[in-house]
Order: sequence, then structure tokens, then C-alpha cells
Amino acid sequence: MKFFLPLVSCLVLSGALPVNAAALTLDEARCKKVVSELASGYRQENTAEGKELEEQINAKRKEAYAKIAAETGTAIELVAQQAADKIAKKLAAENPCK
Repeated sequence: MKFFLPLVSCLVLSGALPVNAAALTLDEARCKKVVSELASGYRQENTAEGKELEEQINAKRKEAYAKIAAETGTAIELVAQQAADKIAKKLAAENPCK
């Protein structure tokens, strides 16, 4: 359990994840309201444009959450909720949409 929060922090602080050269970064997608964060630790698309981004990010997050859960003996849902809390705090502090 002592590695749980640092691992979640590393995941959260990985910030913008470009999907491809022509795609939006995660921060750009957030600012344009193409995607939004959920309290579950996953993303929700708000537009058709956001669907591909949502699927790719959620797949990467689920893989990372599963790895952290396995390493720490924690439920994946708890890992995801902890990540969601950290993401919310990071976004509130940084506000990339200024």
C-alpha cells in the first residue's frame, strides 16, 4: 500500500496524451469540452470527436489502474477513485483552460 499513492501520482501527472499528430491533447480536449473527467477515474466523451480520445485514454488508464491494484493489493475501483481525486485537484490548481 505504501507505493499506491506515488504510483497514482505518476499516472495523474502524465498530463497531455496526444493521440496522433492531428488530434487534440488531453488539456485541449478538456478545455473544448470534448471530453470530461468522471469521479470513477475515467473519461466521458461529450462529442463524436471525443469518442476516440476517450476510448484510448480510458484503455490506458484501466491498464495502469490494474497494474497499480495488482502491485498494491488494492481494488481497481479504489485506485481509479484515488486517481480521479488527484486529477480533480490537479485541474483545479492548474486550470489549463485559462
